[in-house]
Amino acid sequence: MKLETRVLQNLTQQQKLSIRQQQDLKILEMNNQELESWIEEELEKNPLLEFDDAYETGAASHSQQDFDLLLNFVTNEQTLADVLQEQIATCLHPLHKELAEFIINSLDGNGYLQLKDEDIQRMLPQYSLDDIEDTINEIQTFEPAGVCARSLQECLLIQLCFEDIPYSQIAIMIVNFYLKEVSENKLPAIAEALQIPLEDVLQAISLIRSLDPKPGARYATSSAYVNPDMQIVVEENEIHIQMFRKTYGLRLQAPVKDADADTAKYLSQQQKQAEALLSSIEKRNSTIERIMEVIAVVQQDFFLQHGQLKPLNMKDIAAKLSLHESTISRAVSGKSILFEQQIIPLKFFFPARVNEDTSANEVHLRLRSLIDQEDKKKPYSDQKLCDLLKEDGLEISRRTIAKYRDQLKIPAASKRKQF
Repeated sequence: MKLETRVLQNLTQQQKLSIRQQQDLKILEMNNQELESWIEEELEKNPLLEFDDAYETGAASHSQQDFDLLLNFVTNEQTLADVLQEQIATCLHPLHKELAEFIINSLDGNGYLQLKDEDIQRMLPQYSLDDIEDTINEIQTFEPAGVCARSLQECLLIQLCFEDIPYSQIAIMIVNFYLKEVSENKLPAIAEALQIPLEDVLQAISLIRSLDPKPGARYATSSAYVNPDMQIVVEENEIHIQMFRKTYGLRLQAPVKDADADTAKYLSQQQKQAEALLSSIEKRNSTIERIMEVIAVVQQDFFLQHGQLKPLNMKDIAAKLSLHESTISRAVSGKSILFEQQIIPLKFFFPARVNEDTSANEVHLRLRSLIDQEDKKKPYSDQKLCDLLKEDGLEISRRTIAKYRDQLKIPAASKRKQF
């Protein structure tokens, strides 16, 4: 076989984004907090950029009341670690502080300890397994009750130990031995196994269900600063859209005159970069505002009458604004509005379409309403819910009903049945 080397020439066409276009897209994706951080960095690097709140032209500068309202959404909530570490100082029993702090900082967002004792010892070999178990047991006495558990079962048992009330002992037995039967709603079987009246089982399970399966979830993961991009104001039955920040207090200073050649070249480059940044911010805000204008028209029933949302997707808006769907997706991601003292993500206004005239949001509401009104001793099956929705003119398959029920965290009929 003869080997040959050939040089082949292929002509391909590629579209590459310029640095300016890449910056436009990057800034378009940023939420307010991310953009403010970016601007702070640029202010440090670029001598021609100047910041002053007086340069702001958005709603935050027009009305001090609006700006004060924004401050209501700055929250300095305590984290779970903050709450637990405060209790280390007031603990009445001897405690290895370093070990306790390590365990506390290892808890997940729900307050559970995922590390095994052996894992902790490998990282802190100066402590014995007994030291580790004793410290975990002590933290489990802290508030919120149920914290530092290694499983759902342990979390519930910890909380029940603090409950010296009727049915708590029965509840402890059920959690210890019959959680699977509870999840399958086999309550008569539990009553028979424990040889107690079904009513006692119902009371104990009611107590179990009042417990918190995620005791750490109520605490902030960090201090939260909710920073919406726009506010929606309704006046005389008209919807007004106001960007909170338009210029972000930025202004371009004039370059120094009579500078030497190297300085003049440097300042010229900085001027171009500053102008590009201001242009990118303006494009970003304009795009977000245009998208919100379309949303306001489509969802005007929501803003004017607190009505249901209508079907809407990003493709619809892209077509109306002659923009690419990916541009709409970038502009919507992470953005939010302030409406009637509530922070609402823009993605909220894009309910999934079920058919031409019905949104998934509407089906969710109707489905929950039917289940709320059902006879709890004879709950509706998914097929029955399908039939009832069909009577309302909503053609939804049984499989879709099951999917929506899961999204609403509503159990199946067998698990909703009450005895």
